[in-house]
Amino acid sequence: ESFNESANVSLESADLIRIPASSGQSITFECQDCSTSSSAYLVLDGCDSSVSGSRVALFGKQTASVALVAHWDLSHFTAVLDASPLTPGLHYNFCVDRDGV
Repeated sequence: ESFNESANVSLESADLIRIPASSGQSITFECQDCSTSSSAYLVLDGCDSSVSGSRVALFGKQTASVALVAHWDLSHFTAVLDASPLTPGLHYNFCVDRDGV
């Protein structure tokens, strides 16, 4: 596990990162199966692939889902999340909906 105090972080598999509970938090990660149609969000409980479509923010439980921004190589993406609904000190899962629908 690695810790990163920066609000703009690069995420590798199984990284534990810290981000402030505020808007404009960037998470950059590698995803071979993602596209600009994909979306991402942070959630307190596990990622649920049975629920599709966009997600709304739920205070203390999850961020709203956001579209991914592709980088030049089309295998790295950034999600800019509003983490203000999250509770500081709790661990949240970073979830990606690859098809975004």
